[in-house]
Amino acid sequence: MASTELDKTTPQPPASRGAEMWHMAEAISRSDIIPEHYRGKAANAFIAVDMADRMGVGVLEIMQNTYIVHGKLGFAATYVIGMANKSGVFRGPIQFDYTPGTNASVTAWAVVDYTGDKVEFTVDIAMAKAEGWTKNTKYKTMPQTMLSYRAGTQLVRLYASQCLLGMKTKDELEDIHAAGKLPPALESVNAELEEVDAQHSIAPAPLSDAEPVMPEPVTVPSSSNDEEGRVEDDLF
Repeated sequence: MASTELDKTTPQPPASRGAEMWHMAEAISRSDIIPEHYRGKAANAFIAVDMADRMGVGVLEIMQNTYIVHGKLGFAATYVIGMANKSGVFRGPIQFDYTPGTNASVTAWAVVDYTGDKVEFTVDIAMAKAEGWTKNTKYKTMPQTMLSYRAGTQLVRLYASQCLLGMKTKDELEDIHAAGKLPPALESVNAELEEVDAQHSIAPAPLSDAEPVMPEPVTVPSSSNDEEGRVEDDLF
């Protein structure tokens, strides 16, 4: 009897961490208050659960601050900057200095807590144009915000990279995609060139129903061995 009671109270070995995270992901994916790219998609939700576990934050926090941009997952820039602010890497929050003008710029700066050094990163319109980011129309409608996101993200990437987990932000992914696109004028030129190539391409000649003309056999006149060798060399 004592043995039976002991068996009942013996703790069962815990399920693997991966299995627990998968069950959690399945349960969360059934919620209707999470972003659409996680709703009903347990595999996507599992990634969010794993990221939350690595960063020591809530799963919903990760879900609400991640976006899919052309098939890639990215953080919200505001979330990355906020994570850096509370990480303890800097003394106080990241600051932003905006300089207006034709080459407007934003400098993100902070003081590293461990060393007391002031660190900064500046992004201006000239850099944005050189990198192709300004093909993203947001640089025309809200330049200060976009420059701030870029400067702040780069500062975090250099001095508090643990807040990014090697990922890019939503704005970076949008800029990269925009920079990779050809301007509409060049796209139309490419389309016209492809059409011209198609029109002038040489199509293979159609097969004829006539009997194929076989070449006449080559006859080699008999001669000395040396001459035969030379003829064979010429033929082959």
